[in-house]
Amino acid sequence: MEKLSAAVLGTVCCDEIQRNGNDPDFAYGGIFYSLVTLGQLFNGKGSIYPVCKIGAEDYPKIIKQFTKYSSIKPDYIKRYPGKNNTVVLKYYSQEERKEYSTNLPAPFTIGELIPIPDVRLYLINFISGIEMGYRTFRALRKRLNTPVYVDLHSLFLGFRKNSERYYRMKEDWSHWHSSGDIVQMNRTEATVLAGRPLSTKNDFLNFGNYLLTKGADTVIFTNSSKGSLIIWKSGKRTFHKLVQPYKYGEAQDPTGCGDVFAGAYVFRYLQGADPPEAAGFASKVAGIRASHMLSSELHNLKLILKEKKISTSFQKSIVT
Repeated sequence: MEKLSAAVLGTVCCDEIQRNGNDPDFAYGGIFYSLVTLGQLFNGKGSIYPVCKIGAEDYPKIIKQFTKYSSIKPDYIKRYPGKNNTVVLKYYSQEERKEYSTNLPAPFTIGELIPIPDVRLYLINFISGIEMGYRTFRALRKRLNTPVYVDLHSLFLGFRKNSERYYRMKEDWSHWHSSGDIVQMNRTEATVLAGRPLSTKNDFLNFGNYLLTKGADTVIFTNSSKGSLIIWKSGKRTFHKLVQPYKYGEAQDPTGCGDVFAGAYVFRYLQGADPPEAAGFASKVAGIRASHMLSSELHNLKLILKEKKISTSFQKSIVT
């Protein structure tokens, strides 16, 4: 098995980003952010397998974007009729927005997810929230013999009649308390998952430690421009660290930052980094993303990392 190898399951979106007083921007989103991040960081070494469904009308253009990276293998990408998933993001402030989603592909069945890519880590990012149902998720997990990174993301979002997404706050999500080996969520998603208000650091620490007892090895709470809280276990001990945000220029757009964070974390993880080191690197890459306007500019990530003297190589230290 290759040292650098990962599968990334989720949805590739065609985003329309609307900001007050500006013409809309159009860009690819969803796991496109994670895939391009990994493509840049892998730099032709290793294999990245997108596991997703792409609308036939947009399929050629999206696949063309992936061909820029020899590490990205299209073997597990499926095509469905019509337009690709379209997401309209209406921003009312730098971080407040409304989201509308149409042309969604049907959820995966377990039969569609077999064969399983032979990889060292499987990233499941619930971009649409309906990539698969809970039973399919559990069936897939039973078949995986590799660590699973789950970004809960839009799992908690419902659909209004006008396709607007909204948080389903009053539902019981306790069956998802046991999900991935590495679990990522933002503060709002954590509150929904917990089923109770979380506001202080201790609130998040207590909930994170509880999720460790349910099977996770690492829990990541992202908090946009305020950084992230990482909670992990090593042996019989648990640890936590506040990871500071990285500012590269003026922050312009938070869209996709969590997806970029996940991709960068996966890369460092595969290199052998521990959770705080992987999260620190991921924070830097996400900060670079936040300073740019479109996902297309992410193609310059490797050049920016070199400019800022942020090394993509990592050698795990050996304590003697």
